[in-house]
Amino acid sequence: MNKYRLNRCTLPVLGILGLLGGCTIGTPYGTYGYIPSANPNVSSPVATASTPVYTTPPATIVAASVHSASPVVPAATPLAQTPQVLTPPTLSPEVNTALPPATASAGRSTAGTTATAAATTMATPVATAAAAGVGATVPDQKLGWVAEKIYKNEIGADENQLVSWNGSENFVSLGIGRFIWYPASRRGAYTETFPALMDYVSAKGVQMPAWLAARRSKGSPWADEAAFNSARNDREMLELRQLMKQTLPLQVGFLNQRLQRAIPEMMRQLPTDERERVMTNYQIMTRSQGGIYPVLDYLQFKGEGTNPRERYNGKGWGLMQVLQGMENVQPGPGALAEFMRSADEVLVTRIANSPADRREARWLNSWQQRLRTYHPTSVAQR
Repeated sequence: MNKYRLNRCTLPVLGILGLLGGCTIGTPYGTYGYIPSANPNVSSPVATASTPVYTTPPATIVAASVHSASPVVPAATPLAQTPQVLTPPTLSPEVNTALPPATASAGRSTAGTTATAAATTMATPVATAAAAGVGATVPDQKLGWVAEKIYKNEIGADENQLVSWNGSENFVSLGIGRFIWYPASRRGAYTETFPALMDYVSAKGVQMPAWLAARRSKGSPWADEAAFNSARNDREMLELRQLMKQTLPLQVGFLNQRLQRAIPEMMRQLPTDERERVMTNYQIMTRSQGGIYPVLDYLQFKGEGTNPRERYNGKGWGLMQVLQGMENVQPGPGALAEFMRSADEVLVTRIANSPADRREARWLNSWQQRLRTYHPTSVAQR
């Protein structure tokens, strides 16, 4: 049976989970690289619970996962497979083994056939993360459709949210990457990323407003949330919001750079016997039509998966874990559907392992709505 076909038996389970989890809210996590507070800002009140939301083992929760309710993967007319190769930079000066040609692929084992593993010509597991002298080959202007999708996923395509202040934090968040900008003479626990984005955008030839260029090393002009709110209609705020709207593809290009740094770090952290398989899954996604979108969006959504602090019971929930969980597939629509399935399993496992007082089950529906945009039929509608 097609693993992506609607499983009618699991829909009641999903309904029960919805009741247990309370109301649907926006995604509370995935942009700053940290675990959210137990009471993040939500769009509607969440009912309190006197008992733990999740006491069910992960295997049971997976029965209500997104792939059970997703549309069937189209088989008769597969999507055209225009290559979108995104290869990571050289891992280190001493590693100079190039990646194999893009013709390498992986097949799924069947009853009478042994699957052919992709990239079997790679010299060593660690070398699979290196491409001698090769960087990203997806230009920023080709990422505009990815930017629009992430724009909708992150902030509901609300222009006013391109420059915002989260009341529980002490910094401004900008763009679809929620890039952090601290006030002058103030820092916090999270890495400031907006100045680096400014440098990237400037290097691409974008003219910065004079006031913004002058503040590159000084920090944001708003000392706190009250000052920020009082300046919502000021010229500086309007110019900054317009700049963020006009540079959406460049922001995805900046996120693309983050991805290139993340892949070699994954290779360093993974067990030796898993490195090649994870790298193969990454390559298959970037060689599938539209496959770069789920990879970049999930990176923005839940992070790299390499931060040891982002674990419940030793289990992470980032891009690395999704690539680890993928089964062998060929590039194409099936790869996108498999990525979606693995991402769903990673997230429901996170919920199962999360502390009961965090009540993370209430976020499951909104998380799965985002994952459904990775389905090949959704990506094809770009």
